[in-house]
Amino acid sequence: MKKFIFTVVVVSLCIVTHAQKAIINGRIESGTIHELSLFRIVNKMDGSFGNENYAQEIPVTNGKFRIEVSVNNPEIIFLSGSDTITNHSFRQPLFIKNGYRLNMVFRFNGSEYITTTTGAGSNDNQNLSISRYDGLYKIGEEKDSLPNRPLAYINSEFAKDSIAVTKYIATNKPSPEFVEAWKYQIQYLLLSTYYSFEEERKFYIRDAYKRNKDAWKKPLNEMLSRVPLSNDMAMQAPAYLSFIDDYLLRTKESIAEQSNTDLTGILKEWYGYDNTDKKQEFFDDIDNRLRQKIIEKKFTGKTKEFMYATLIEQALHEELISNMGDIYQTFTRQFPDSRFRLRFDEPVSAMLQNLQKPLTDKMVFVPNDTPMNTFENVLTAMKGKTVLLDMWGTWCGPCREEIAKNGTALKTYFKGKGVDFLYVANFDIGKEKKWKELIAYLNMEGHHLMANYKLTEDIMAKLKGTGYPTYAIIHKDGTYELSKAGYPMDRQKLIEQIEESLK
Repeated sequence: MKKFIFTVVVVSLCIVTHAQKAIINGRIESGTIHELSLFRIVNKMDGSFGNENYAQEIPVTNGKFRIEVSVNNPEIIFLSGSDTITNHSFRQPLFIKNGYRLNMVFRFNGSEYITTTTGAGSNDNQNLSISRYDGLYKIGEEKDSLPNRPLAYINSEFAKDSIAVTKYIATNKPSPEFVEAWKYQIQYLLLSTYYSFEEERKFYIRDAYKRNKDAWKKPLNEMLSRVPLSNDMAMQAPAYLSFIDDYLLRTKESIAEQSNTDLTGILKEWYGYDNTDKKQEFFDDIDNRLRQKIIEKKFTGKTKEFMYATLIEQALHEELISNMGDIYQTFTRQFPDSRFRLRFDEPVSAMLQNLQKPLTDKMVFVPNDTPMNTFENVLTAMKGKTVLLDMWGTWCGPCREEIAKNGTALKTYFKGKGVDFLYVANFDIGKEKKWKELIAYLNMEGHHLMANYKLTEDIMAKLKGTGYPTYAIIHKDGTYELSKAGYPMDRQKLIEQIEESLK
């Protein structure tokens, strides 16, 4: 599973092409800033997705920069930069409409950067200082058992932001669209920030969070009681989109965790009733199908359409193949004219075609009667071969992504060079159907072994592996070494390491 520290989740857009654009010509009058980042943290309702594109790098040459942006609807975006010498930084919220022609000047006054803007749309784009909630990083590292301190900090920063926006509107008389967008942004900002932080506590202070769960949930429940969960009007607010994006993931996690102690209750609440078929449906797909259940129960209208698109995007990105045919059919039936179909029809069709791939004779399964309880058993079986060992799992998104991205390329490079591939599936006992389905889908040619708990524990301990995927190179003499390629995989570094072992 990916390791991460607390961060405000951002929801992202690809830049789309329109006849009329917003153009920003800017100048930085002091400091040493060579590059800016344009963060488009707005609704995906223009039909474009792709988390890799949430930040566009903007070069600064001789203190000047130019940005061209096309939007479907008026949009809050953020422009940020950092001085490479003093480390002073800024993050300026912008409000962009097609046709705006902005001339922006950034001046450092000794403590912060101040923005002055002229041109069409300038009333929507004067200096507006909004908190980045940086103090939460330090508070999070101190691992408070109760929410008092982080909640007080978030409330304090939120109050400042509310005052800043109110003053901005009174002073600059921005457009009605600006006022509307920022109304919802402020409305959901407190909830989004606290929810993201609170949910991360489950992982960073596990035992303390469990003991004090009610104390952490009480402020959240109060915030949720003040705003609608499904709110089409708020789709223009980055804070709202960050919140519902987070909500889908965290609710799925919570349901999966609760199933350990109250499976009957979970099946009745989310699957209609408790029986053997529903139990099997739940355990077969705790990703796509469960998120669909949440969407169908909690969201309506454009928000529901957006959440389906979020589900589909993640499924494509992480190779989550279970029930995708049925889920996409439901999506297109409910939203036949959705703009998201321009993005999804083709890749989903390709995914469904790939699901028809059969297992081949190049996918070799270690027989069940072969004793494999220790790493030594594996090394003995592979002795005399140079082997790339991949410790993975069907449940592991990063594992599936890495295999899809690098598996075929590595096999093509080492074709005929005497390199074997061994995929050891971990924590997958009882999921043989899903295991083999993914092997065929991802074209995982090589040897395959489903590890029992003893084998998983022994291999990871001896490799000193800390997560999944973990890669290692097994030499012909039975010795081994951990991959130096890191995560995400540096494919070239791994190739060089394997080539060295072949000498």
